[in-house]
Amino acid sequence: MPIRLICLSLSLCLTTLLIPLAGIKADDLPTPYEAIYVAKYNGMAVEAKRELKKTEQGYRIISTVKGMLGGMTEREDFHVDQEGNIRTDHYLAEKSFFGIENTEELVIDPSAGKAIYTRKKKRKELILQDDYLGPVSYQLQL
Repeated sequence: MPIRLICLSLSLCLTTLLIPLAGIKADDLPTPYEAIYVAKYNGMAVEAKRELKKTEQGYRIISTVKGMLGGMTEREDFHVDQEGNIRTDHYLAEKSFFGIENTEELVIDPSAGKAIYTRKKKRKELILQDDYLGPVSYQLQL
């Protein structure tokens, strides 16, 4: 069974990755971590931070990139279901580059079988496919 990915970047797309979905076993549950990366882009310092936290409902993964020209923060809340599959609950991206701000949000409603994607005050409803993953949790699944 392929993994379905809800991909949000500059445009909304739905992509199917051709890799089998294997549930996570109890021993393989995600371990909280924090990683900080420092680099230079065209001579300007850039710092990125990625953090996985355990929450009451499951997990939260936060990616932050900061530089002289702007920054971006992505936050995704997810849980691991009884079959060991990662299930996205909510995604939020806040971007600010050259003084232009943009926010993207994905709210998952599994009981209704849909996701609501909002960007630039435009709202779109998407039908959830089996084995859906969010824009950040798919990396953890891989």
